Amino acid sequence: ISLNLAFKKEPEKYHQFGIAQLLLQQNKRIEALNLLKTLTEIENPVISELIKYQIAYIYYLQKDYYIALEHAQILNGETIYSELAFILQAEISDYILNDFILAVDIYLEFLERFPDSIYYDDIRMRLRKLAS
Repeated sequence: ISLNLAFKKEPEKYHQFGIAQLLLQQNKRIEALNLLKTLTEIENPVISELIKYQIAYIYYLQKDYYIALEHAQILNGETIYSELAFILQAEISDYILNDFILAVDIYLEFLERFPDSIYYDDIRMRLRKLAS
């Protein structure tokens, strides 16, 4: 319902967003990525950040990790997608690139920016593990 309301004034963009989601389900990532890139200027911050997060995540799935990091850094709002983008950045740095210094910095910034996050305790535990 929230998607319907968010796209109420822009039905054509809603249609394009739906097509992009179908393409993702069909594992046609590049086509979905290209379509999502045309939708990044939506006014609703939740939908805009959802789209930007999906773009970053698709690059992650395509193993374009540095591009995924660049796109995840764009999200800086107060939505769940900003939280997820921080986690994506930290985990790419931590588990894939083995850049533990960068990962710790991102994890610490996450804890500072999102103290009420449901991921807060998990990140604190990961930081303890990295410190030992």
